[in-house]
Amino acid sequence: LTAEQEASLRGEIQAALEIKAQLSRAAQRDESDPWARFYLGLWCLEVANAPSATRKLAGALYPLPPTATVEEAASEFEAAERRAPGFSARNRLALARARILLGEEARAREWLSAALSA
Repeated sequence: LTAEQEASLRGEIQAALEIKAQLSRAAQRDESDPWARFYLGLWCLEVANAPSATRKLAGALYPLPPTATVEEAASEFEAAERRAPGFSARNRLALARARILLGEEARAREWLSAALSA
């Protein structure tokens, strides 16, 4: 890893942490808006699905690297859906994806069906 690559990775990690903080604040500021929760769920899903080598490298370079779980992602998508049921087929598709990753195929099918009927 060159010094330039390390600096770039540190910048990406810092940006990821700032994005999560901004989304969290937005979700708290307007409880009726589902979009911040949806994007927070996408953030969690991306971080949770990062390759293990990327996570290990981030942990070696940054004191507190971004962390998230698929369960957290599903929770954010569900919170968005509770705020505004049916607001976005994309949210329902993301929720189905999270349920698939969690091995919950029956629940995933329900969300896929809901996405198709939106």
